[in-house]
Amino acid sequence: MTYYSKHYSKKDGWLVAVVAVGLLFPFLLGIYLWVERDWSPSLLNVFIGSFLMIGIFFGLLYPLYYEINHATLTIRSGLTRTKIPISSIQRVSPSSDWNSAPAWSLDRLRIDWESAEPACATLVSPEDKMKFLQDLSQVDPELEVRGETLVRSGEGRR
Repeated sequence: MTYYSKHYSKKDGWLVAVVAVGLLFPFLLGIYLWVERDWSPSLLNVFIGSFLMIGIFFGLLYPLYYEINHATLTIRSGLTRTKIPISSIQRVSPSSDWNSAPAWSLDRLRIDWESAEPACATLVSPEDKMKFLQDLSQVDPELEVRGETLVRSGEGRR
């Protein structure tokens, strides 16, 4: 069976604005100093630093989406890709954790999965969380949606 779906990250406007201001401030400061004080070698450092920071940012966070195929959840965040075997996913649950994550929103899902490493988890923020959960459950019949949570069959039944 071939299956594929792609989910883009939800974007909180205030979070995008904070990041944009943080990225643009040094660049705009450099322009202001250039206009007000004339060109100097230290301004070149401000511009180089600004462009490097913007380049690193886009290299880490653009594009940002989540792909589900017949066997793998791939989290694409800039130049990095994290591949999680869907068969290893144990639980996907709502979270508003502030930890750094490949997500542009604090309306997040925490994905817990089994791996050789202890306590594997990541945070994602798909635009349509329910569709994301349904797509995962469609690929692995042992995953079932319970409210806003996805659990492996048998978990939580006591």
